[in-house]
Amino acid sequence: TIAAIYGRCAGSRRWRHSLRKKIEIACRFTLRAFVSAVKEPQYLLLLHEDPKTFAGRTPAEMQAIVERYIAWAGKLAQEGKLVSSNKLEDGTGRTVRAVNGKTVVTDGPYTEGREVTGGYFLIEAATYDDAVGIASSCPHTEFGVVEVRQVEPTGD
Repeated sequence: TIAAIYGRCAGSRRWRHSLRKKIEIACRFTLRAFVSAVKEPQYLLLLHEDPKTFAGRTPAEMQAIVERYIAWAGKLAQEGKLVSSNKLEDGTGRTVRAVNGKTVVTDGPYTEGREVTGGYFLIEAATYDDAVGIASSCPHTEFGVVEVRQVEPTGD
């Protein structure tokens, strides 16, 4: 029985008070765990640019640009908004599609347009407008386009 587990008499007032306290503590802990597990919606910031955007820049210019991205990402991380980010390798990638029931693989991520996806940031924001605000402060807006897409949760 419950009384045996706690080593007290079930009729004891002290035992009831002790059990009530344990339940209250367990409920507070569970509520805190639930609230901390609830996160803000996630948004994917896709960084698109013309492949020629960074061509012809000196190593010092490129280092200064990279440092701006690092500082911006560091600020997001400090605010608890950054989930992950990566630069995508230049000039690589494959597109995969089915044509007449057969898989067709094409070299390069290039489309008819002149833009490529150069990287991404996965962030958390309270609303779409907040995510757009974060994206507008990204250094990439000076070099290309930042596409903002909300991640739709699909389960645990």
